[in-house]
Amino acid sequence: MVELVTGHANKAHATAEQAAGLNAGILGLDDYVLDVHDKLKITVVSANKVTIGTGELVMQGRHVSQGTPEDLIVTNGSQGQKRNDLIVCRYAKGSQSVESAKLVVVRGTPTTGTPTDPALNTTSPLDGGTTYDMPLYRIPLDGITIGTPVALFNVLKPMSDVWDSLTQRSTTWRVPYSNDSIFADASSGRYLLTRAATTGSSTRSARPANNRTRLRRPCPKSGVSVQRKRRTFPSPCSDGATPRTSSTATRYGPCGHARQPEQRVRGHAPAYRQ
Repeated sequence: MVELVTGHANKAHATAEQAAGLNAGILGLDDYVLDVHDKLKITVVSANKVTIGTGELVMQGRHVSQGTPEDLIVTNGSQGQKRNDLIVCRYAKGSQSVESAKLVVVRGTPTTGTPTDPALNTTSPLDGGTTYDMPLYRIPLDGITIGTPVALFNVLKPMSDVWDSLTQRSTTWRVPYSNDSIFADASSGRYLLTRAATTGSSTRSARPANNRTRLRRPCPKSGVSVQRKRRTFPSPCSDGATPRTSSTATRYGPCGHARQPEQRVRGHAPAYRQ
């Protein structure tokens, strides 16, 4: 039967099971330490004692809070033997469906060979499990010496970090039919047009009106490069040739020198002849 959980029903009706299901649906069906407080940082105090710092965790949708640091006792090791102990957060559901969580040190099996981790309770409370262990740290022991603890949990980053990773801060577009590009910076709202570098006697430049490119070619007689415009050529050549207007543009180039009308390439200025 459908029930409105986040709504007033004139009675106590929202359950921990419903809250855990919502958390698991949003955060995922895994176990996480949240990115707040000390993130359950571990400190080795002595050969048989460690301290777990403050933090918050979510295990199978259950939210567990560690408000103050807590000391845990590790059973002393044995000379000539190795052992792996695990520090876990244990969920338990007891009589009258009372649920609880606590930090526990699960002792491993001593061996002269390569030690293995002890077995844990892995049936999720979402699947009806009454005991569940979320591993936090592995404590390796070599003889009576505690080694460096190994973290076994993932830190769940906040949504603000996820949003920053998905938000496009800047991008670059290529101008069609051109080697030019436009750089956009979303943080400042600025746009920068980057033109291609000039190479040899020709260069390409963007025409904002129709995104087409005209090629600058030097006059073979004078060597002057003149930008070809719409059928008018205002720039004279260095030898004093008179520029032609649109009425004579079909027979002369920008410098007044005759051109070959059959050599026309779309987007390029026609070649000249002596």
